[in-house]
Amino acid sequence: MISKSLASLLILSTAVCLGQAFTETDVPGGPTSEPKQPIIFDLSAIDKTADPCIDFYQYACGNWLKKNPVPSDQVRWGRFNELAERNNYLLYTELKAAADDPKNPLQRKYGDYFAACMNVDLADRLGTKPLQPALATIASLKDKKQLATIVAELQKNYSVGVFMD
Repeated sequence: MISKSLASLLILSTAVCLGQAFTETDVPGGPTSEPKQPIIFDLSAIDKTADPCIDFYQYACGNWLKKNPVPSDQVRWGRFNELAERNNYLLYTELKAAADDPKNPLQRKYGDYFAACMNVDLADRLGTKPLQPALATIASLKDKKQLATIVAELQKNYSVGVFMD
């Protein structure tokens, strides 16, 4: 019984974590402003007051670090975070445009998918109902010998990835 509960918790928590894994910079309803476009090679980032032989990182990035403190909603901040913010914004605008006014069948396909994923009202209204088949599969676990079979079924039928050590 304990292994069944543990397996259920593991599988359900994995599904929840995977559902939240790519929402690092999401804002409900999408971005509210366009992030600045990163500069490919920024000479103004160099801190010429630092000695490159003593602290090359301070020399190469010192001015950028002074001008770009870690935002209050982030745990770390760097050039790759800026790039990720910009890429997420560009992807969002492309998907939103395809959802609002698709120009061809492919845009209609991914635009409809995006619109369905962004339909928070429907998700709130349905609640856990869409999860019930997967939860029933988990509940059917009788002993730990069935775990591999259940995991394979969840992955095949519900795209639930399960990671174990």
